[in-house]
Amino acid sequence: MILTTVNLKGGLYRTTATLMLAQAYQQLGYNVAVLDLTPTDDCTTFAKALGESGHAFTFKIDAMPIELENRSTSVTDIKQRIDALHSELGDNGVLLVDTASHDSQIVEDVAGLTDVTFVPTDASFAAERPTLETLKRTTSPSVALISPWRNPVTDDVRAEATRAGGKVLDTAICCADEFPEDFDTLMPQYLDLAKELVAA
Repeated sequence: MILTTVNLKGGLYRTTATLMLAQAYQQLGYNVAVLDLTPTDDCTTFAKALGESGHAFTFKIDAMPIELENRSTSVTDIKQRIDALHSELGDNGVLLVDTASHDSQIVEDVAGLTDVTFVPTDASFAAERPTLETLKRTTSPSVALISPWRNPVTDDVRAEATRAGGKVLDTAICCADEFPEDFDTLMPQYLDLAKELVAA
């Protein structure tokens, strides 16, 4: 399975969710790797910080930084890297792909290269428009609420997810910003989310 995390708005836990889901899939017995397409190697940086706090990840994190401007990486380049990493994992593999915010081109580029398009949102007013714009650029998206406030996902987001052939998932992550303190508390929620995404 190839799972890509996308949302045009920043601050919606894309990188956090990518790494936590990778850890969840590894705990569930899958062969796991992460491809980091962010221009600033967000997954690598966050994983290093967690490792220093006692939560080291043992799965592979491969960085392929894609700049927002003056881009030299083509869709073919991305596909080749995704295919190579996924092939290394074998039939029981899950490759997770992290992307940057504010990059509509990368959302469209990866849409046809992934099995599951995962769209985290916190259902805030500020997140609604970019989330809707993200959904319009995806195919069969799986939307999940990741928020400390438990705001309900808006009707417009639900409708757009359905129009795109996807849905809002039942599993929600009651996140907090206190990493790594909340790592063990959040892991069971991410295990539930990982299982639901497999079935999506």
